[in-house]
Amino acid sequence: MEKYVLNPSHGPATYDLIAVANHYGGMGGGHYTAYGKNTGTGLWYYFDDSSVTQSSEENVVSKAAYVLVYMRRDSILSHHASRQAISAALGAPGNAHASSPDDYAGSSSDEDCSMDVN
Repeated sequence: MEKYVLNPSHGPATYDLIAVANHYGGMGGGHYTAYGKNTGTGLWYYFDDSSVTQSSEENVVSKAAYVLVYMRRDSILSHHASRQAISAALGAPGNAHASSPDDYAGSSSDEDCSMDVN
């Protein structure tokens, strides 16, 4: 696998689970739910159709898990450091990240819903 590593001097990579999509039912149909982690606060949230509720890490582990989403740990740290630096530079009070799903309610700009791609 070494020939596929882009930057071998980077060292070992550690990944953290940040989301789980669940499927209940069979091949012909069923129901999807998801768990997502706010990487800024460490809190987990449960998404089910039209509702979002805070959850615990213990609830995330399930036999219904269908898709697991991981984020490289140093990416999480650099993402939050960048957001805090921008917030400080702009003079914004508090943290630059949302702490709950309600913080994104009514959000309409692409910047509010952006995703970092490395």
